[in-house]
Amino acid sequence: IIVGSRAHLSVEHESECRHTQWMINSHPVGIPCLKVVTGSVFLNGGYLKLWVETSNGTIQEVAGNYATGSKVLEACYWDDILSVKVQGSSSDAWVGAVSYSRDRA
Repeated sequence: IIVGSRAHLSVEHESECRHTQWMINSHPVGIPCLKVVTGSVFLNGGYLKLWVETSNGTIQEVAGNYATGSKVLEACYWDDILSVKVQGSSSDAWVGAVSYSRDRA
């Protein structure tokens, strides 16, 4: 039995099925995650808009002014990430890192 798109639900012992005792195993690949952090150097802060396109559509995740060294986004998605779009929304440029992982590392 598959629960959602990322986790598998399996019966530990078939005889226990009638007692609804289940063991949940995580998906061996993990789920796609993004981490966005503003750079730590003076004047790295600035305005940023960020969209995430998944297999389920595109969503705007952030829009605003982010201070030097700040965490902008840390999120995981049930659907595969197809692309990430970033845009500076003013002349006050944002500098930072966008990291992708399958294990929130």
